[in-house]
Amino acid sequence: FLYIYGPEMCGKTLISEIWTKKSKAIYVSHENFDKKIPDDFDINFVKKNNWVLDDVDKLIEKNKNINNKIFSFINVLKTTPNTFLLMTGLKSPKHINCDFKDVTSRMLSSIVIEIGYPDELLLSKIIEKYLNDRNILLDKRSLSYILDRIERSYESAIKIAKQIDM
Repeated sequence: FLYIYGPEMCGKTLISEIWTKKSKAIYVSHENFDKKIPDDFDINFVKKNNWVLDDVDKLIEKNKNINNKIFSFINVLKTTPNTFLLMTGLKSPKHINCDFKDVTSRMLSSIVIEIGYPDELLLSKIIEKYLNDRNILLDKRSLSYILDRIERSYESAIKIAKQIDM
């Protein structure tokens, strides 16, 4: 069990999609949770698959009535050998607004990894990569000027690169 959290656009969903393909997992987001995991979910089906719960914190905070189902789902997986679950969220499990503390406890018993905000070097690499993919070259002085003035976030790096691309 792995729980990855971090700011918007830091790559959590991309990691989830890659792992989904590599492990043949079933990808579940907060938008399709009820469809993929109905109230009367098939326990044997759950046990036979690897799973990804993307944006699980949004799911929990959006619908308080779903916490018992998430708890049951995680418990089924916890008791099944060779079944894996990758969860992602914006927040650490201990900061998710969840009234059902057993759900939080299950998530905290996972390996929890934080993806932090980018430093200046990573911001420059994100901007350069985006622009290089579009055959746009940016000189080091211009990049340095931009880096001194933008917010330290993945979202800002992509936004400024898109603006340069316009």
